[in-house]
Amino acid sequence: MAAEKEVQIELKIPSEFGYEKIAMSTVATVAKEFGFKEDKVQDIITAVSEACINAIEHGNKLEIDKNVNVVFRVDQKSLTIDVLDEGVFKGFKVVHSPDLEDKLQLGSNKRGWGLFLIEKLVDDVKVLKQDDDASVLRMVIHFEHKK
Repeated sequence: MAAEKEVQIELKIPSEFGYEKIAMSTVATVAKEFGFKEDKVQDIITAVSEACINAIEHGNKLEIDKNVNVVFRVDQKSLTIDVLDEGVFKGFKVVHSPDLEDKLQLGSNKRGWGLFLIEKLVDDVKVLKQDDDASVLRMVIHFEHKK
């Protein structure tokens, strides 16, 4: 299926672990429908999972009355995925590559790999801010990864 015009799908999930699976399932369907190779589909699913978990945990602090909005846009060139928290806690931050040696030390914090991993799985990733301080993580995957 080719996107002759822009297609947009919007999803709103509660800030509770487990709901990210709905976003993962949705993006899997979208990526397959638009012809991405299976290995790229898996990369996209992982990136969306990491982004949603970050928004749930860090952006919205697991407050069930806060939502994570996921917007999938497909045009002739790419799949763009925006993951938005509600901005109260500014969940997405630009981070530098984790220090591998530090992460391997006994007793060190093993967290902090999410955005680093996402950067490796998609073609382009940006952290954007909304007027109300909401955080938006924008991921772009170009159709060069199609079958």
